[in-house]
Amino acid sequence: MKSPLFNQLTIATIALTSCSIAFANSSGAPAGYAGVPGEAGTCAACHTGSNVNSGAGNISISFPDANGYVPGQKYTIRVTVQDPTAHRWGFELAARQSANTSLTEGAFAVPSGSTAVQVVVQGAKQYATHTSAGTYPQQVTQAAWDIDWTAPAAGTGQLSLYAAGLAANNDGSPSLDLTYSAGITIAEQASTTAPPAVATGTSVLPQFVFGGGWYTAMYFTNEGAAQVSFNVTYYTDSATPLAVGGDTVKTVLIPAGGTSILEAQNTGSLTSGWATFTLPPSVTGYGVFRQSVPTKDDQEAVVPFASTTGTKSLLTFDETHYTTSIAIWYNGASTGTVTLAAYDESGNSLGTAPVSMQPGTKQSFAVQSRLPAIAGHLGSLIVTTNTGAVTVLGLRFGGAAFTSIPPVTLP
Repeated sequence: MKSPLFNQLTIATIALTSCSIAFANSSGAPAGYAGVPGEAGTCAACHTGSNVNSGAGNISISFPDANGYVPGQKYTIRVTVQDPTAHRWGFELAARQSANTSLTEGAFAVPSGSTAVQVVVQGAKQYATHTSAGTYPQQVTQAAWDIDWTAPAAGTGQLSLYAAGLAANNDGSPSLDLTYSAGITIAEQASTTAPPAVATGTSVLPQFVFGGGWYTAMYFTNEGAAQVSFNVTYYTDSATPLAVGGDTVKTVLIPAGGTSILEAQNTGSLTSGWATFTLPPSVTGYGVFRQSVPTKDDQEAVVPFASTTGTKSLLTFDETHYTTSIAIWYNGASTGTVTLAAYDESGNSLGTAPVSMQPGTKQSFAVQSRLPAIAGHLGSLIVTTNTGAVTVLGLRFGGAAFTSIPPVTLP
């Protein structure tokens, strides 16, 4: 999802058009320009069109676990840049010890199949930045990048993530481009939480996102003649409890013939996860995603609740004028591999990409970041798992507009 949702589900790049080879390059930002205190600065060191964060857009850093990081665990971090005037994009991200920002913590890695991001090393310091393929010329409204990061060993303590992003006008000159900068802190978790056991008959909303321009609602209607109640449980992408409005579990009480809504408001930084619940036989419902982009009307899409037992799904995509993003939720007792297989409009293979997943976790990304050959094609995406079950949700983006793509469960 070239968007903050796709973890949202919502994923793009900055063109750092070169004013000096020492400062900027469209094939990736030089080390030291992520906005870390005491380092070289941000993209504004070269792109001098305005003061940092003075434009109509913003940059956000999405860490999938609102509770912090578990030592040694791998996460996918998303950086998103939004601006209504930009036509090319770029970023740089750094992870540092909060108490001593000269110390790099954890390790970045390029997600399997991605051509949009790279890792840059300067001495003992590490940065994630875009590639030339990840600058997405002429893409408008927003861009996003996913980068894998393995957390450091226990005892490291609080960490800080710093990101600088560029919203460029793609005219070959750095003088009218806009720079944005942001930082977040993440706490060390003392211990892991076991992945939730999801039983047959349970439903899941595989993408649940709020903050950073996003809002999610779930609607439930009781068609029965008696009052019913059930619990909705929220989890982060990495399967730890997620607090939504202060609660990790919400009890839904619906009178006979009544309707109830659960909302996650667009407040704070982007938070991504998933939700699970067992619906009484008389209850039906659906989810709604809303995206708010500066200077644009809000956009919404309806998404269905899904089963937790399927092993093979199909999404039809259109990458001729749009960007397709996907959220994948894996329900298994052990680590599994989810395989993406793409086919063009004539049924020819466009390649495959493996996605390694831990039990009860979710990943979201732009499909093109894992399967670049789909660019410019219509076609189908087959998602399968070698063990356990897999649930998928597709979204497509075109400028400021987006809509959901209903998956088809295959035998």
